[in-house]
Amino acid sequence: MPIFDTFAKRMKRIRDGGKPVIYVYDDLPENLRFQIVHIYVEISRDVLAGVSRSSTHMEWEWINRTAAKEMGK
Repeated sequence: MPIFDTFAKRMKRIRDGGKPVIYVYDDLPENLRFQIVHIYVEISRDVLAGVSRSSTHMEWEWINRTAAKEMGK
């Protein structure tokens, strides 16, 4: 499962330039929780894949899922 370097991530890297990364271990951010759910759904969908859909629909669905997962939405 690749990690995509989205435009939003590149802009955040530019904005945060030389600032140190501060790690917090006692709280899971909401974005991370959404990403975990998306990964779980993606794995479940792969396991239960048996429903055939049109390839165009599947491609747009993949784009939507990937963007949502990467953005934590």
